[in-house]
Amino acid sequence: MPFSSSDAAALISTVSSEGVLDGAIKGIGRISLWDSGGIQTSRAAWAGTTDGRLRIEMLGLPGHPVAKFIYDGMDCIFISPLDQRTYRKNSVDADLDSLTGIAVPTGDIIKILSGAIPVALYDEAALQYGEPHCRDILVLKKKWHGVVEKLFLNQTHDRAAKVEFYRWGRIVYRAEISDLRDVDGRAVPFRIVFSDADQKGFSIDVEKCWLDMDVSPEMFSIESE
Repeated sequence: MPFSSSDAAALISTVSSEGVLDGAIKGIGRISLWDSGGIQTSRAAWAGTTDGRLRIEMLGLPGHPVAKFIYDGMDCIFISPLDQRTYRKNSVDADLDSLTGIAVPTGDIIKILSGAIPVALYDEAALQYGEPHCRDILVLKKKWHGVVEKLFLNQTHDRAAKVEFYRWGRIVYRAEISDLRDVDGRAVPFRIVFSDADQKGFSIDVEKCWLDMDVSPEMFSIESE
């Protein structure tokens, strides 16, 4: 039976509605970053809110400088681990390029960490059936832009195991989502692998996470430190 656009919209609603936060998310784990030159791994802690504010702090040994990334809703603030200098950039749509080398929006990171799936603005959606043993794919397109996102569905079509975002035909980033565990009645991924088209990537392996937390605004302010 043909797959209608209304069916596609219903699938998108189902996939994207999982894991919607009522408060902030906090977590601790390991972050690994790699490019063509090698890989670096560090313990890390993070906190994020539904409006996109995000703090990620790489945890070094006592006395060792660490990298920090803070987005307070208006400015991206990056503290370099090399010289401990603070770099600030005004940005309405913040991403993690300064920390990871990949332009993953902070809002997308927070959604994925909480078990939700970010969905791009689109004009048309269709289901692309996979070959045997391959995933079916929801393909989202925008007029004049072409494909803006692909969502690789699980067998029951209620979750996405991988998403890919595109800009003008080139992949911006992909996120592979796995090791789902129950946290307060929600399926939350404990492993996420992000990558782009230039052999850059980073992974987040969650050790513990907390959902719907109350956090102080000062957590996202460099001036409070």
